Amino acid sequence: MQSFLIISKDKQKAKDYVLDFAKEKKISKFDIYTLQTEKALGIEDVKNLFSKIFLKPIKGDKKIVVVEAFLGATVEAQNAFLKVLEEPPFSTFIFLLASENYFLSTINSRTKLVQLDREIKFTEEDEKLCSEIVENLKSETIGYRLKLAQDMAGDKNEAILFLEKFIVFARNNMVKELSSEYKKKIDVLNKYYKKIKESNVNLRLALENLFLEL
Repeated sequence: MQSFLIISKDKQKAKDYVLDFAKEKKISKFDIYTLQTEKALGIEDVKNLFSKIFLKPIKGDKKIVVVEAFLGATVEAQNAFLKVLEEPPFSTFIFLLASENYFLSTINSRTKLVQLDREIKFTEEDEKLCSEIVENLKSETIGYRLKLAQDMAGDKNEAILFLEKFIVFARNNMVKELSSEYKKKIDVLNKYYKKIKESNVNLRLALENLFLEL
């Protein structure tokens, strides 16, 4: 599959997905063309895109064309875009980025759908657990922090889910209390969340450093 439909409400997350793909395929930044519009993607935008899609790569044998449709896309534009998706150039990967999947079924059938957003269920039990951890971090010793990291280091997926919920908790409390304390916690959580999720770091060591910084 050479064409991808990337859905995320976080624009940067969608763009990062493309950059990671380019890195994996060893595609130069000079061979990435991005179409951005200040309104919904229109048929004229798609027509102007055709010339870019069929150009040869500059640095390698592959290139990427990114179409940002975060503001929507007209039906006429989607129908015109289908012509490219039906017979994409062999040298070109096409990425269509949007905040939600409002595209025609014919677009969906000719692209690989990638949903980057995952709904996180944050329960009262999660709220209680996060509150207890925050309070304990204020008063407990380094030993408590290291033990907490040890207990969570058994399963990477579980650790990632916990961090996602902890980030939700911190954001909720930052809004409630207008506290810079939670802003700092969010920055630390996001830093280690990205490390743990996107690389092969030592999970226990990363969690130890996380709890020592919180």
